[in-house]
Amino acid sequence: MSAGVGYSEADDTYKDTSVLVTELGSFPAAPVQNDFEIKNYNAYIYSNLRYPQRFLWTLGLSADSYDDNRHASFDSNQINPKIGLTWQLTPSTVLRLAGFRVLKPPLAVNQSIQQTQVAGFNQFFDDFNGTDSRRLGIGADHKITPDILGGVELSDRDLDVPTQVVRADRELEFYTEDRDERRHRAYLYWTA
Repeated sequence: MSAGVGYSEADDTYKDTSVLVTELGSFPAAPVQNDFEIKNYNAYIYSNLRYPQRFLWTLGLSADSYDDNRHASFDSNQINPKIGLTWQLTPSTVLRLAGFRVLKPPLAVNQSIQQTQVAGFNQFFDDFNGTDSRRLGIGADHKITPDILGGVELSDRDLDVPTQVVRADRELEFYTEDRDERRHRAYLYWTA
């Protein structure tokens, strides 16, 4: 079993050099200096259970609190369940299944001692800060010879991406954009 907690805070200043789009054309807007602060709290717990003998279950839960005052006071608090199964079908073949939810932490803290994979499927991607993603995956790995490994992996990610636009009155407007991502991968590795 592994568990942990984390906290990060980022304070910075950036210049907004937006482009104003009107019916008459696009014009550069006057630069505006903005101060911002991002706070991120998280806690997690994972357990790997072997039952029955050829099944390795990964059960986890994380909780995140994300507050970003750049995004018109965007904040998100969520619980993220995680489940994975690694099934040793034969001594040479493994079937992997996983389903989990993740809240993308701020870029400044793209590091963690939290488990980065569930049953071999990546949890963390270089998404926009505050992105809420859910991933389902299935994969199979096979040891062809002691030096040659092959496999396939299929997964689906459903993302809610925080997005902002600058209105004509220079105020930030925040909304979430729904995106879907399908990943298909096959590999063949040879150890020389």
